[in-house]
Amino acid sequence: MSLANAEFESGINPADVDGESISFKFLPKALTERSRQLVETYHGLHGYSNLADVLWHAETRDFISLHRDLAPVFRKASIARSAKRANQGFVLIAATLLSLEVLANDFAGWGRRFPWARRKADALIRDHLPNSRTWLIDFYLYRWRWHPDRVLLETISPPPDPTAPHAVTVAHALGSPAHAGTLSE
Repeated sequence: MSLANAEFESGINPADVDGESISFKFLPKALTERSRQLVETYHGLHGYSNLADVLWHAETRDFISLHRDLAPVFRKASIARSAKRANQGFVLIAATLLSLEVLANDFAGWGRRFPWARRKADALIRDHLPNSRTWLIDFYLYRWRWHPDRVLLETISPPPDPTAPHAVTVAHALGSPAHAGTLSE
C-alpha cells in the first residue's frame, strides 16, 4: 500500500492532514531524553527485535507516515543494514511518541509542569491517535505487570522542580497510595 495515495485503516487520509504543520519542538527536552532512556532501558532488557512491531500499530503507523520528519526516519530505519542504525531510528520515533503520550495524559506530573505543551500534545493525540492515547505508556510500563516497574517509572519521572514544595512520588504518579516512595531523590 502506497503512503502517497492510500487511505489508511484508521481513516486518516494523508491528503487531509498537512505533515508539514506537525512540529514536536514544543516537547520538553528533559521529557524526550527521559523517554529515550526508558525506551532504551526497556529494549536493553527485553531486546530490540519487537521495536519496529510496536511502532507498526495501526494508528501509530498512520501518524508516523503523515509527519515529514518521522516518515523518513522510519523508512531509513526499516531498510538499514545496520541493526544499530535501525534501532536508533526506531528509538527516536518511539521516544517522541511516548513523550506525546506522557504529556497529553499528564503522566507523572509532566502535563502540570508544562501545561502549554500538554495542550498541544493532547490536541495531536486527540486528532491523530484517538484510540491509542496510551499505547506506548501501556506497552513500556504496564505490559508485563499490573503495576509499572519502579526502575522504568523512575526513568520517565520528571526531574525535581526547584520551585515545587515537594517531590513527585510514585504514589502520585500511579494515583495509588499503596506505591509510596520518592521518585526524585
